[in-house]
Amino acid sequence: MTRTILLLDLDDTVMLSRRKLAARGTQTVGLPVAAYDSAGEALCFVLEAHTALLERFSDAEIIPVTGRSQAAMRRVTLPFTSWRVLDHGATILSPAGQREADWDDELKLDATLLDGLDAELSRRHPAENGYVLSVLERERGRYGLCLKHAERDVQATQAAVQTMRGLARTHSLRFLDAPGAPSLVLPGVGKQGACAWLLARIGAGAVVFGAGDARADLGFLSLCDLAVLPRDSDLMRDLQSDARD
Repeated sequence: MTRTILLLDLDDTVMLSRRKLAARGTQTVGLPVAAYDSAGEALCFVLEAHTALLERFSDAEIIPVTGRSQAAMRRVTLPFTSWRVLDHGATILSPAGQREADWDDELKLDATLLDGLDAELSRRHPAENGYVLSVLERERGRYGLCLKHAERDVQATQAAVQTMRGLARTHSLRFLDAPGAPSLVLPGVGKQGACAWLLARIGAGAVVFGAGDARADLGFLSLCDLAVLPRDSDLMRDLQSDARD
């Protein structure tokens, strides 16, 4: 049998938050819990389509590829036993749960590039206007900043996107176009780079599948032989919009 690998984004690909389910008019009663928040409350749930996808790949080596931190990943209930790409690619964990030191050494992240940017973002997009600024951290330190709007206002989020794109250019950082959560990260951080590095080590002879929901996932999906997109995902809507244009 051909060896298969599935590079799998998690949030909005194989599980949906309570907020997003409510926006769809879907009740969470009776749905399997996929992840808990830091307070121990059920946060994300699995739909029938998600379960079907995981069952289809039950004989594959499933590798989560996610922006979640190690702490957030521990709150995911889905059973993953292989490698894990976390922190938007800033962290790779072995199947035994150990940090991949060679990847850390290759990244050589310089967190000083972020100095002062939190104050700059807070000045341009203050909390009193509904913005929430958070530091993106892995266990070895910070690697980025994320700016959300508490009410997910489209215009407010777009304003944050424009600011962060400009800062990325002027400070030699990377911009991550995550839906509703635009982020600035250090050079070298990214799902595509981490997955490419990992596949070079473990992917020989394998057919690689991918599943993701956002434009930020296109990088690692481009490494795959075949890709799966959720029907109601941001990436699918982007592609449909491009097709209409």
